[in-house]
Amino acid sequence: MGASKKRSKQVLPVTSAITFLGFLDTHLLIPVIALYASSVGASMGMVGLIVGLYSIINTPANIVFGRLIDRVGYKAPLIGGLIGDVFSIRIAGNFVNEDILGSMEFATKVIGSKHILVLGHTSCGAIQGAKDQVELGNLTGLVNKLQPAVEVLRKSNPDGDLNINHIAEANVRLTVEEIQRRSPILKEMLNRNEISISGAMYDVATGKVEFLQ
Repeated sequence: MGASKKRSKQVLPVTSAITFLGFLDTHLLIPVIALYASSVGASMGMVGLIVGLYSIINTPANIVFGRLIDRVGYKAPLIGGLIGDVFSIRIAGNFVNEDILGSMEFATKVIGSKHILVLGHTSCGAIQGAKDQVELGNLTGLVNKLQPAVEVLRKSNPDGDLNINHIAEANVRLTVEEIQRRSPILKEMLNRNEISISGAMYDVATGKVEFLQ
């Protein structure tokens, strides 16, 4: 017990220091982004918009980093941060819309991200809501967007009970396909081997991530 407390006290300053360095790294990129946008012909107004979007998107990304530490421990996020920056786009259940696609295009075409990972997880509440056809305010529209994955499982298993983890996996696969179908920019970058796209499932019980074939 005493050793565990001592280890926790040692981890906190290290995590705080690396998070602070990541914060500095993020904001030191802003002038680089502005110069790059100008070099490809963006107007001053467009440069301001791009920098503003980058700053806005990184705020929830930093919040996500904190939540990630709570869910999977401090090692995985720190390793990810040391290897390279993570441009995080989160939405319940994983589905594609114009906002998500625009964020992906910004992350890859402008910022220079090289890999898109669609990461689902087990015991997903949004997937459960889609399976149960929940109707509750704006949540209704959200879970309706996940119905294609439910239908995939229903067709392959018409008489059996639908496993929400299998639905979540099907949804990840469909999302990977949908990204390529709906974004000519990402599809072209993929064809030129400028980026790669994959899907994976995170097991909330074990902390393991399984990449889908």
